[in-house]
Amino acid sequence: MSRCIQKTMETSFKLYVLQSNSCYFLTFNIYKDDKAKKRYADIDNTRTYLNKLYVEHLRDHVCRIRGVGDSDKDNLKLWKVIGVKSKDIKEQNISTEEDVQKLEGKEMELDELFSTYFQDELDKLDDDEDYIPESSIITIIPNASDFPNKKTKLEGLMF
Repeated sequence: MSRCIQKTMETSFKLYVLQSNSCYFLTFNIYKDDKAKKRYADIDNTRTYLNKLYVEHLRDHVCRIRGVGDSDKDNLKLWKVIGVKSKDIKEQNISTEEDVQKLEGKEMELDELFSTYFQDELDKLDDDEDYIPESSIITIIPNASDFPNKKTKLEGLMF
């Protein structure tokens, strides 16, 4: 007998992925378990409760979606920004770490829980179910040319 597991999306955070002069828009959805009433993210079809969701999990998730290899993902950083929209990123030509810092972006440490950075927003959801967070996440996927000493993946392969 097949049972339908119901999940309710509680909110989502905008996630801007800057790569090769392009801005990709993703959402990072937060759900609430209907039984346990605990918040979680569905990452690669795995339910990860927020009390165990580290920034590193989000970074790795972005890398899988955008096809970033293991050797490059260590160069990825994530920043929390407030009130930034894709229009702002395009109009201000945001493409570097320095640009994100000008937006007052706060770098998110990989070994911190996701909720460390978004607890205020999550708390507001408890008081107002219609609350929409103004906070977003920005990450920049570096080009291969950003690492001149790094060999390309095809170097050394024999055909």
